[in-house]
Amino acid sequence: MLGNQEACLTLSISEYPVFRYFHSSPVTIRPDDPLRAVCGNFARDFRQVTCYPEPDAFNPCEDVMGQWPLRVAVWFVLIAAMLGNLAVLIVILTARSTMTVSKFLMCHLAFADFCMGVYLLIIASVDIRTMGTYFNHAIEWQHGTGCQLAGFLTVFSSELSIFTLTVITLERWYAITYAIHLNRRLHLGTAAKK
Repeated sequence: MLGNQEACLTLSISEYPVFRYFHSSPVTIRPDDPLRAVCGNFARDFRQVTCYPEPDAFNPCEDVMGQWPLRVAVWFVLIAAMLGNLAVLIVILTARSTMTVSKFLMCHLAFADFCMGVYLLIIASVDIRTMGTYFNHAIEWQHGTGCQLAGFLTVFSSELSIFTLTVITLERWYAITYAIHLNRRLHLGTAAKK
């Protein structure tokens, strides 16, 4: 109480656009009212809650990517990865020349890196969509199809990239070691079987 008047707090719900549960009309909250504004949501009978696990790099509270330089870098890398590797795939696959072992392996490497760009696009999109309110979407995201697809893409692209780089290294070693023997080369059929 301030003098003979009750102290009231008026909140405009439109300032807290969390989910779609509230209308845009203002809400008046009296100090003795059990309705409280917590984390952008209105709740009755607010109790202090300790959440486990504690927020860390893999379970952030507010944002998927916490800092703006990281967001900018991720967008730059994903655009470069997707456009650059898509260009490599288009040029190699539409060329009129025959497919050599080197081109075949470069296609696999470009596809792997393109998949990593798609993974970064998914993560960056989730970060933009849930910016500042990730805690409201964390469970839905972590158990949803998008997170599973992102996890598959990152593991698939990493494994394909490592495997392809290993085969490229072995193929180059073989070509250098047996440079004089022109009939001892890795052929496309052999590379495709590996």
